[in-house]
Amino acid sequence: MDWYNLWPQEALYSVATRSYEENAELLGIKENVPELAEITVFIHSSVSEYSEKYYNELRRHNYTTPTSYLELVKVFT
Repeated sequence: MDWYNLWPQEALYSVATRSYEENAELLGIKENVPELAEITVFIHSSVSEYSEKYYNELRRHNYTTPTSYLELVKVFT
């Protein structure tokens, strides 16, 4: 049973964009914030999709949560 709701793609993008924009000047990524936010959303979504396949094939769980997404954003910052 899932105890959390999946974030919509727009929400994931917004969270990543805001975080990257706060650190853009320091990191020198000002012109790449939209692309970086898109790839972050793609990575998180891909892991979610493959986690479902993983469960269907091996009956083992791998959870992607809002916390794991925030940790992924922190990796880039």
